[in-house]
Amino acid sequence: MPSLDRLPPVLTACPAAAVLALAAVAEQAGAGTAVFYLLLAGVPLAAVAALAAFARLVERGRGRLEVGLAAALVVALCVGAAARSPVIPDREAGPVLALALACGWGAVAVLAALTLGSLRR
Repeated sequence: MPSLDRLPPVLTACPAAAVLALAAVAEQAGAGTAVFYLLLAGVPLAAVAALAAFARLVERGRGRLEVGLAAALVVALCVGAAARSPVIPDREAGPVLALALACGWGAVAVLAALTLGSLRR
């Protein structure tokens, strides 16, 4: 099995992207507690992607944008989980959670574009 730093950046972020998709579906279904736990479970998955991007940066000396995007994904998941925390009332979580999900998807989309660009070269 190849090490994670050998995989394209978007592949290491795919599990976290899947969690974002499941969290968005659960939010639309009104399952706030499930959203919280999904986003909380996504944090270590995104952290693995960030560490793999950092390993690529250390080994190759390039890829700072990938590290920043993977870190932004971690932050988006943390903010989303905090917004959907059972302590915060549901009516106050909506805008912050929507922004966190949008930022997470934006980071994944740019990682995918970077990966596609690097594969074309």
